[in-house]
Amino acid sequence: MSDPRVSVIVPAHDEESTVPGLLSKLDDPCFEVVVVCNGCTDGTAQAARRVAPWAKVVEIPEASKRAALIVGDRLATGSIRFYLDADVMTDAVALHALTSRLDQGLCAVAPQVRYDTSRSSWLVRRYYRVLPLLPAVATSVAGTGCIGMSAAGRARFDEWPDVLADDYFADGLFSPLEKERSSAARVTVVAARSVADLVLRRVRVVWGNQDVDSRGLRRHPVTRSGGLLSVLRRHPLRLFDVVVFGAVAVRVRLLVWRRRRRGEGVPWGRDRSRERVVS
Repeated sequence: MSDPRVSVIVPAHDEESTVPGLLSKLDDPCFEVVVVCNGCTDGTAQAARRVAPWAKVVEIPEASKRAALIVGDRLATGSIRFYLDADVMTDAVALHALTSRLDQGLCAVAPQVRYDTSRSSWLVRRYYRVLPLLPAVATSVAGTGCIGMSAAGRARFDEWPDVLADDYFADGLFSPLEKERSSAARVTVVAARSVADLVLRRVRVVWGNQDVDSRGLRRHPVTRSGGLLSVLRRHPLRLFDVVVFGAVAVRVRLLVWRRRRRGEGVPWGRDRSRERVVS
């Protein structure tokens, strides 16, 4: 029997190659796992059912992560909810550790992130030497592909809003004292290989975050604490890394501004610029 306290919701869009790896590590009677295959054109649902016959696997025609999250919430029975991207390679041990942190009073938790740049270009490696040092990143539960919420945390909102940056929205529901990137669990993010891939991914992130901000959906502001200047003060030998990071950030902001001015959007779909693996 699954623990009715803990539900794990996995939206999956064309994740036939990745979802079996995740589900194989979640075979634990303590978790109710709900996989919502949304708008899939491959064998995601069949792969999920084959690897995890104990999970709830449903299919919906709409290719929408938001729709998948809503359906998953409706099917889930646990008061504690974990929302996992289908390409996250976490496991039951990590989720138990994160659940323990929620039981200790936190409203939201996420694992620590290590960026694997072994296959990235030299400039991309410079960028990722700065990113994890930013206060806005180190204190956020967004960008990890795995967010857990207590019953009190999930009660902060009704249905998931129609936004691209659902994790940024979720992060903004909680103050710094209510959330944590916990050292009890960790995922490794495989970074983009080229600067072009990195810029495209960051355009998507910034675009989505701006939409959440413009609609006033965050209850708590992002932790800034000096940004790049604070990084440079703490790590003066990383001046060139900070310059690279700043240049990429400026390029991304310009591209987002240009797209908005032209009335263009950003496509929804699986983010193939990075993968996550267990660490």
